[in-house]
Amino acid sequence: MQGYWGTLAIMSRLGYTGNDNRTWRRLLERGLPAYRRRSGPRTVWYSDEALIQAWQLTQARLSRPHGV
Repeated sequence: MQGYWGTLAIMSRLGYTGNDNRTWRRLLERGLPAYRRRSGPRTVWYSDEALIQAWQLTQARLSRPHGV
C-alpha cells in the first residue's frame, strides 16, 4: 500500500497542482482522511492509497442525485 507524506504528495495524488492552503483546508473539511504524523522533529500530514480511494468513492456517492 502506497503512503503519501506531506500535503504536496497528497494533493498531487488527488490531481491538484501546487500546495494551496485554502484547497487543503477544504479537503480536510470534506473529510479527507489525512493524519498528522511525526517525522523526526517535524510534524507532517500522511495518508495512504486505501484511505484516499475509500474517501473518493464516498465523495462520488454523495455527489450523485438521490436514488440514482
